[in-house]
Amino acid sequence: MNEVETVLAKGRRLMAKLNSASSGNDWTAVETEIGGMTAGTGQTLWTVLSTAMGAIDVAAVAELARLDK
Repeated sequence: MNEVETVLAKGRRLMAKLNSASSGNDWTAVETEIGGMTAGTGQTLWTVLSTAMGAIDVAAVAELARLDK
């Protein structure tokens, strides 16, 4: 696995943990899981990571479509 694949895998694992911890909109669980986070920042972390992972997925699909032509 190259570095890019490693980062993507880690990002997906973290998103899965964040999604699980945030069930019921309880961001305290996210902040506790990550450790050292300021109270009230769990949802911000989820939003940033979710946006980044979504952009990566869109770019990957676009590249696959380009290669398929």
